[in-house]
Amino acid sequence: MDNVSDIMLRQAKPQDLDELIRVTDEARAALGALGIDQWQGGTPRKDTLINDISQGWTWVAVDAREPAHVLGCMAVCGGGEADYDNITSGAWLTSSPNTLKAGVPTYSCIHRVAVANEARRKGIASMMVEAAKHMSAQDGFMSVRVDTHAGNLPMQHVLEKAGFTRCCELLITLKEEPTKERIGYELIL
Repeated sequence: MDNVSDIMLRQAKPQDLDELIRVTDEARAALGALGIDQWQGGTPRKDTLINDISQGWTWVAVDAREPAHVLGCMAVCGGGEADYDNITSGAWLTSSPNTLKAGVPTYSCIHRVAVANEARRKGIASMMVEAAKHMSAQDGFMSVRVDTHAGNLPMQHVLEKAGFTRCCELLITLKEEPTKERIGYELIL
């Protein structure tokens, strides 16, 4: 990879699973090296990655000359996020149900953003977040929401650079995550 212009984004396929596991393992180790306990409980799990692929939520950034080699990945989901009801301070910018049981969510979510070691600091995360914004707008969503660990300053920088507003603090219920507190960001489309 010479620069981000050589990168293309495509929907993940089942045969990408090993690459997704490699990239998320590298991202987990990078977070741990920064002293951040996000993902240190073993998330995202293999079954989560398989489900994301089967739902059509996973997107991978690949070098256009080597499309089987994953440089980054993310999930863009449209069914809401139940944990987004667990606000401890602040508020989302838009009003929306957070589960299909409560109604149809009007926002998409970005989850599980990860970049391979070899592609760090090359704009891959920013490119993926920008693509998620465009996909969400095309799919008719009113906004995009994402949450991240308070210590994950690299992700916070990517989100703020992409125009997201830090709007709330919330608690996640994922038992494998050591720290449950997250910062919620939203971008109105």
